[in-house]
Amino acid sequence: MKFLSKIKVKYKLMISYISIALIVLLVGIIGIVNLRKINLASTSMYNIQFSSIDTLHKINENFLQVKSNILTLLYDKDDMVIDQVIQDTNRIINENNSLIEKYKNLNLDDYEKKELEKFNSNFIKYKEKGNLVLSNVKQRKYNDIEMKCKDMDISRVKMEDSLKKLIDYSSYEANEVDKNNARIFSRSKITIVLFVIIGLVFAVLLAFFMTWDIILSLSNIKNYANNL
Repeated sequence: MKFLSKIKVKYKLMISYISIALIVLLVGIIGIVNLRKINLASTSMYNIQFSSIDTLHKINENFLQVKSNILTLLYDKDDMVIDQVIQDTNRIINENNSLIEKYKNLNLDDYEKKELEKFNSNFIKYKEKGNLVLSNVKQRKYNDIEMKCKDMDISRVKMEDSLKKLIDYSSYEANEVDKNNARIFSRSKITIVLFVIIGLVFAVLLAFFMTWDIILSLSNIKNYANNL
């Protein structure tokens, strides 16, 4: 208390206001920093996890459509229908090539890269067998074509297994990011509330000591005046 009595009132008031302003500033900085972390994590979750899941689902849907097209080729002998289905199948395969390249360019970790390599290995075999099937259908050669289609299915099942693993992994990663965002928010909320409480306690104590010091100063002045 003695050191306060040596400081002029205007400086005491300035110190009080500046101290409270610094606490408010600190609370604001903490809030902004943590909100930025949550925003970056959310952006990452959308650009990587959600984008990869969407791409993988499209690839899988395309493979199912190719399977449907192959069945049509096996049992529909109409030349016009066959030509249309072959064109559609080639279009889907090309679309999958683009989607796989898009997925490859995402920020993949080691597990995803390893699983993608397995997928690509089976995809190459799948396309080779698929080209044989389409070539035979174009030439209307249906001998052993069902066996070639079964070979395609073996590769497709392996690819679907890889796709399922990648989708599950991306879903898990997205869930982890969401949990991390919740943890950041919780920590931020606790920190801000803590600093607000500290600020309030500090402001009350500061006001009390400042008021007490001013009262003492006025009392001393009054006593001095009475003694004159």
